[in-house]
Amino acid sequence: SLKNLKGESEMKKLENKDVIVKYDFENDILYARKKGDKYSTSYDIGNFIFDLNAAMEVIGLEILSVSNLFHISKLAFQNMNEIELEIIIEESILSFKAVVQANIRNALRTSSVDIEKPQPIELVDSRLMMKLKRH
Repeated sequence: SLKNLKGESEMKKLENKDVIVKYDFENDILYARKKGDKYSTSYDIGNFIFDLNAAMEVIGLEILSVSNLFHISKLAFQNMNEIELEIIIEESILSFKAVVQANIRNALRTSSVDIEKPQPIELVDSRLMMKLKRH
């Protein structure tokens, strides 16, 4: 795996003024977080870890084994060009939608995931949308 001078894993990072998305190749974890919101606690459901603020609104997430979820290689995530994430919480349902575009064998490929689950804890109805593109 790629290592920086300190021996730490290199992460693929896409960022704009509002959002940061990082991919940890070695551990196959995707991190996405809205900038500026203060983290309070986390909520785990399957391969997802949702970061919440004090008002119990989703401000970010981590997806474990993300390449398996999207059915694309870890290398594709390392070479992602664009990612769009949407988390909607309303009426006790947590909805997660994501689309990733990546270069795979010199071709642009798109993979998407759409999951709905009942939420076993009380989260505030909210919507978090993130879209990042490599420039």
